[in-house]
Amino acid sequence: MHEARASLEKKEFDLVIADLQVCGSSSGSDITEWLAQHRPALNQRLIWMCALAPSEDAGEKNTGNGHPILQKPFKASDLLAAVDELLLNDVQAAAID
Repeated sequence: MHEARASLEKKEFDLVIADLQVCGSSSGSDITEWLAQHRPALNQRLIWMCALAPSEDAGEKNTGNGHPILQKPFKASDLLAAVDELLLNDVQAAAID
C-alpha cells in the first residue's frame, strides 16, 4: 500500500487497477479514502480486481465502493471493456469548448 501511494504521489496516472484484497481492507477503503483526499479525479477512475468478488447483497461497503470489480481470473477483453468504460465516460463528461 505504501509503495502504491508513493507512486501515486510522484507520477500521473490515467486510472488505477488494484487488488481489493491487497489494499489493506476488505472494502479497499484505505486506497479510496487516500485517492479521494489527494487525487479526487483519479478516485473516479478506479477498477478493483479480486479473487472472490463480494456479493451484491453484502452492502456497498464491501462491493468496491461503487467501483467496478473484476473477478479473477478475468479475460483481457473484460479488463479492456472496464478501462474503456471508465476512460470514455470521463471524456464524454468533459465540457467541449
